[in-house]
Amino acid sequence: RYGLSASDRELIFMSFCFDGAHERWLSAVTHGGTVVIRPEKQWDLQETYENMHAQRVSVVVFPPVFLRELAAYVEQIGNPPPVRVYCFGGDAMPQASFELAQRVLKPAFFINGYGPTETVVTPLTWKALPGSSFDSVYAPIGEVLGQR
Repeated sequence: RYGLSASDRELIFMSFCFDGAHERWLSAVTHGGTVVIRPEKQWDLQETYENMHAQRVSVVVFPPVFLRELAAYVEQIGNPPPVRVYCFGGDAMPQASFELAQRVLKPAFFINGYGPTETVVTPLTWKALPGSSFDSVYAPIGEVLGQR
């Protein structure tokens, strides 16, 4: 579903206290990819943008609000990061934020990962290819992954 390969470089932006962070670094490692870990100091928007370029990040997961802010920043300055897959989760993604990110960032696809921690890390995903849209207020939570 994520289409990971050994050439991917995944930025672990989330805290390691978040179960989704473990899913992401493990996914990168099991596919032979590179894990890019930010320092303890939280990066601001500009530092994140610059490091995504410098580290050639191809896969990243952000909370929807940060993804929206990144898209707004890139809309102002141009030159989107070389990210192939943007994942988002941890909160609902408003339609307007998704449309901005899709228009400005232009990845191969987006993935909305959803899952209450009480069950499994990510039991549902919605994969949005270029041109994908939805009529609801928030992005769909997607389809069940595997036999759960």
